[in-house]
Amino acid sequence: QTNRFTATPPNKAWLSYELSNLSYRSARKYNRCRLFLGYCETPLNIEIYGRDSLLMKDQINLAAPLNVFGFQISNTPDNIVFKFESEQSPSFYALSLDQINGVSVDNIPWRGSSGAQFSRIDQQLLSYFFKQINVRLIIFQFGVNIVPNVAKGYKWYEELLVRQLQHLRKAAGNTPIIVIGVSDMSRKKDTWYESYPNIPAIRDAQRNAAFRTGCAFWDLYEAMGGKNSMPSWVFAQPSLARKDFVHFNLRGGRIVAHMFYQALMHNYK
Repeated sequence: QTNRFTATPPNKAWLSYELSNLSYRSARKYNRCRLFLGYCETPLNIEIYGRDSLLMKDQINLAAPLNVFGFQISNTPDNIVFKFESEQSPSFYALSLDQINGVSVDNIPWRGSSGAQFSRIDQQLLSYFFKQINVRLIIFQFGVNIVPNVAKGYKWYEELLVRQLQHLRKAAGNTPIIVIGVSDMSRKKDTWYESYPNIPAIRDAQRNAAFRTGCAFWDLYEAMGGKNSMPSWVFAQPSLARKDFVHFNLRGGRIVAHMFYQALMHNYK
């Protein structure tokens, strides 16, 4: 998603962010801010405020396809506001609020998606982003939205994933990519729940696509217990998955994350 401010004078816009008490504590502190902006023929004036106090004022030229405006602050404000003014609007691609040290995780939450949109992103621009934010690992996880549409075969899905992974591979260079396979997903039959019969075929298509494009693959379906395993997660005490028999809850997500981490570190070289 790309944003621009109005072309009607006086060509001003602003962005405002506040800290959330719902976030992880480690995500509530940042000391490095970066704006990712597109090309613009005219200079962009920027003013940055932290709880009504002016933190920075600058004018920048945006001559490249991707321009990064970054600065550091000593203490995290509970509110930060960016004010802009220019005769023309650049494309506003992203804002990152990170810490200088440690690992930052960026999530692309395409809800309801099969993961087929990556090839629609300009490859050169994507490559610029990967280099600027120093991407060291890409984790690709989609699949449950394919499951309800039961088909005889999933070669078409394999080819679709190959195109997406090839696109990411070309943009990311030697950055490793790990594909996480589809999880178990149940539908009701009589008084009980059973796995969709096409899940192994979807998992196999994902694994084939991963190996064909030089990516690693982690089999979440088998890791969580395989066929008909989702009900045991839903009915666990306390529950580890939601009653839609599709999604893990927070407790279950932490267990899956721990299993993935253990598998990753076991094979890390």
